[in-house]
Amino acid sequence: NVTFLAGNAKNMTTKAVVSTQSTGYQRRVRGDVCCGTGTIGLILSHAVKHVYGIELVESAVKDAIENAERNGVSNVTFLAGNAKNMTTKAVKRIPQKSRIVAIVDPPRSGLHSEVIACLRKTEMISELVYVSCDVTRIQNNVIALCGPTSNKFLGDPFKFVKAVSVDMFPHTRKFEVVMHFRRDPPSTETPTSTETPTNTETTASGEALSSTETPKSAVVD
Repeated sequence: NVTFLAGNAKNMTTKAVVSTQSTGYQRRVRGDVCCGTGTIGLILSHAVKHVYGIELVESAVKDAIENAERNGVSNVTFLAGNAKNMTTKAVKRIPQKSRIVAIVDPPRSGLHSEVIACLRKTEMISELVYVSCDVTRIQNNVIALCGPTSNKFLGDPFKFVKAVSVDMFPHTRKFEVVMHFRRDPPSTETPTSTETPTNTETTASGEALSSTETPKSAVVD
């Protein structure tokens, strides 16, 4: 179940992510892990209630905030820090009955096992979109996401749904792959939290991360 796409890297990767979505995702919250300057999350922000972008590089987070401001996107929050810690922090802000569609776009080596463990045990994550620039190196990640519940990986496993290949490296044997995983929501309902998503965060240095400014121009690379 594989689709092949060719074209501009950013546009084709975003189209591939969109092609993995199931109906009804407009009512969901999106988590963009390893979001960089926020391109994918911002483009898809119109289709969900709120987007949380998480990125280790603080300068990239500042660019993501500027991108949101210039494009008039207000339903986004960008967090600078470790993926595991910031994912946990973001989830605490989301009402517990929400369904989260998580996007991960890790470096070539893939996700750290602690990040996968965090994704697995976060029951509100019902769908996962994994963007890989080297599919030959993520076998362990896929096994960890889809393997049986264990002491290391709590929570129900994900199931592979679809893969979309994006030709970002013409005239080479390399290509990007966007994989869609899904799992059933928990069988028991939990109380709804009274907390609501916020559009303002701070970086590690204390700088305000605002996403409510008037749009100015196009996305900053």
